[in-house]
Amino acid sequence: MSIKISDEGLESLLSYLDELKETENKIRELLTEGFSSKLPNSVNIDVSQIQFYTKNKDPAGANTQWVWCFSKNQDGTYKSESKELVEYLERYGDSLKVGDFEFSLGGDKGQFLNRRKVK
Repeated sequence: MSIKISDEGLESLLSYLDELKETENKIRELLTEGFSSKLPNSVNIDVSQIQFYTKNKDPAGANTQWVWCFSKNQDGTYKSESKELVEYLERYGDSLKVGDFEFSLGGDKGQFLNRRKVK
């Protein structure tokens, strides 16, 4: 028995398999290092070196209400200036408040790092 599949269908299946593999790797990593849903008592993450952008892709000011940047490099590796923050958000989810700002991951695969001013 043979199945015919279009090039687009094959690309879609391969992409889905890559996503499954990525999920499997994250689960293995959590199981290997020990999963903990308990948040650390204190977090000291330096966010001052992260370059954020406005909605118009202009460099953001220190007090801009809402800004974004890519959470990782194009090859999937962590950016050195945001690695600790992104790893924290990936591990514990949701968001993290640092000073007057709240940081969170956005996009369907967490490809964006968002910062918004909170009161």
